[in-house]
Amino acid sequence: MNLFILTHQVILVTDGKTGIGHRSLKNSLETWDQRESSGEDKFPLPFKFPCKLHIMVISNPSDPDLKSSFPLFEKLIEMNGQGGEVCVPDNALTLQSVETMFTRLQEKYFKPYNGILRCGNFKCSIQLFPPPDPYNVVEEFEEVHQEVGSCLEILGFVDIADVASPQALSRHLVLPLPSKELKAADNGGYSLLRGESLFI
Repeated sequence: MNLFILTHQVILVTDGKTGIGHRSLKNSLETWDQRESSGEDKFPLPFKFPCKLHIMVISNPSDPDLKSSFPLFEKLIEMNGQGGEVCVPDNALTLQSVETMFTRLQEKYFKPYNGILRCGNFKCSIQLFPPPDPYNVVEEFEEVHQEVGSCLEILGFVDIADVASPQALSRHLVLPLPSKELKAADNGGYSLLRGESLFI
């Protein structure tokens, strides 16, 4: 099984209000396990696919309502059980503070993966989308942390019928990045001309 699993990102944007009455978020969290497992009344969490949940609160950090709703938003992420965070603007609620909040999220979770794809003597600068997540696991005596290296090498090809199982793959879109100039590559290889790409 591939160690690098493709994880989706769900971003929930809210004003920080959680509603009142039986349709409020608080009531929904208290009764989510009493709902039917199918139909309109089914609680949407946890998601049935690898997914981080991020909650972006566009509200003044000093708003008293936010103090009571913040733990409810954290509970949503905990129920999903796949990571994510609750983000609020720094200091006062302004356009700049909201932009900064989204920029921090983008830099942390949506940083592009740029690397080199090699096939024989050819190489090409590429970008993977979405970027592969690092692999973290706590084993008996140590914590293992692995990341995809900056150079990917094609060693062979597999029939499409043999790779149909989504449990065994991390699927990514490979986008070629044009080279600025023709350069001699390491080990006698060659990079491709500007505007050309190595398509796989």
